[in-house]
Amino acid sequence: MILSLRRIYRFLMFKEEKKLVKDGVYGLVRHPLYLGDSIWPVGWSLIWMKLCSLILTPIWLLFYIITTFYEERGLEEEFGDEYREYKKRVRRIIPLVY
Repeated sequence: MILSLRRIYRFLMFKEEKKLVKDGVYGLVRHPLYLGDSIWPVGWSLIWMKLCSLILTPIWLLFYIITTFYEERGLEEEFGDEYREYKKRVRRIIPLVY
């Protein structure tokens, strides 16, 4: 408990300078979490082949695509030209495609 409070205190009092991560998985896609979260509903809808999953999966994917636009707007404001250059080199969600 005390350790957790200490971490919160450090976070609030000593905000570290934020750094844009461009290596590792972020060198392949800009939103790797959304890629992972998009794979499982597609897999489940293919396994179940139920009408509701076939309808909800595209809605789920559309939600993630829309969310990335809002997130990237904030990242461009925060990191500026560095993020714009990163966007030119790295795909949004699907490596080599989108």
